[in-house]
Amino acid sequence: DFPADPGCFFAADATEENECIPGFAFTDLPPDGHYVGSITSTLSTFSGTCSTGFTSTSAENVFLLQLPSATDITAATNLPGTVMDTAVYLRSTCDDPATEIACNDNAPGSFTGSSITASLAAGSYFLFVDGMNGSTGAYELQVSGVVANGAPCDPASLIYTCSTVTGSVCSDPGGTGTFTCNPAACSDGADNDGDLLADYPTDPGCTALDDTDETDPAVLPQCANGLDDDGDALIDYPADTGCSSASDDDEACTLFGTDAFGYTGCVEMSPAVTPCADISTTGTIVTGVGDDSMTSVPVGFTFSFFGTAYSTVNVGSNGKLFSTSTAYFNGCLPDTFQGPSLMAWWDDLIFAGPSNVRYLTTGAVGSRTFEVQWVIEHYSSSPGTIDVRAVLHEGSNDIDVCYVDTTFGTTDDNGNSATAGIQDGASDMLQYSCNMPVLVPGLVLHYVHP
Repeated sequence: DFPADPGCFFAADATEENECIPGFAFTDLPPDGHYVGSITSTLSTFSGTCSTGFTSTSAENVFLLQLPSATDITAATNLPGTVMDTAVYLRSTCDDPATEIACNDNAPGSFTGSSITASLAAGSYFLFVDGMNGSTGAYELQVSGVVANGAPCDPASLIYTCSTVTGSVCSDPGGTGTFTCNPAACSDGADNDGDLLADYPTDPGCTALDDTDETDPAVLPQCANGLDDDGDALIDYPADTGCSSASDDDEACTLFGTDAFGYTGCVEMSPAVTPCADISTTGTIVTGVGDDSMTSVPVGFTFSFFGTAYSTVNVGSNGKLFSTSTAYFNGCLPDTFQGPSLMAWWDDLIFAGPSNVRYLTTGAVGSRTFEVQWVIEHYSSSPGTIDVRAVLHEGSNDIDVCYVDTTFGTTDDNGNSATAGIQDGASDMLQYSCNMPVLVPGLVLHYVHP
């Protein structure tokens, strides 16, 4: 019976059959939302608005999504396991094309994978993976959902979760057995442990926004112990540039340069708390970005870069922020043709296979962060992608760049053909590297605003 039986869409449903139409069963979606399968037939039953107009379509797999509450859904096949040319579409009634909610053929930078996002109310929905123009073969699907704050949630669900990026957790604060998405102790604005400090990154007991306990450790970390542990005449978070948060237990940050404007650059390796989150599933895909291009996206707050206030930022496909240039051939700084620029990894990069660029603004007003994450290949047909993330901080106007994966599987690995640094577009610049294999996994660069 409803709601336990997935074949029942409502209590008055006349059948418990787990089918879209008679004889067409749903494909089971694993508990983690990750499915690897294939389509082998060209016998088509359904089509989406983005998968019409071809000589033929292929057979389809249909997945039943049952949402207990309002949820932002992402379903994507632009993953390494996708070989066939896919289209992905979503309906509220399985056999009624008029109820289509979203449809996509080819996510940005992909010729085979597709991706859709949708904000949905509680209820049953139907996700289709289709083959384009008779395409068959293997595909990889990932479905995920972020449950709205304050909405009911299932603490055991691996697919539909609260937003850890904003510090929301599935909890039962009243002890009544009713779970909802609520701010965690380290993001609720309250001093829960009575140390006169509240939330991440200020409270030394908080290691992340979704940390559920503010209690300070028995031995305070270096970035909250009142000592100059690294001998740089700077003490604790946020004064010490080596501290990503008060819970960081390593003040050390090696200075690599300063510039005329007053920026200070320092480098850390594998800090205990990384300042860059993985937004590969939660961030918004930067649309309109192709080979050697850039797109302007909203920051969500005002950010000062070399004395100029920005509320939007240009995101470049070749690993740059702010720059209006789409030049792919990197050079050492300063490079006046690029204008004001943050070069996270300026190189000849290209969208292919699982490549994408995403952005996300999070945090409380006054201390928000804006992040861009490049998961992208090198133009030289690299077998792998790099993962580089840049974070702009509201208030301090500091910049962090994290190098998570720096190997393409080519001679361009580790920044061997890339530039990393910042410049004002004229003569002032702060460069970390230029065509040197020093951008290695775990590296974090801090550009500290004066």
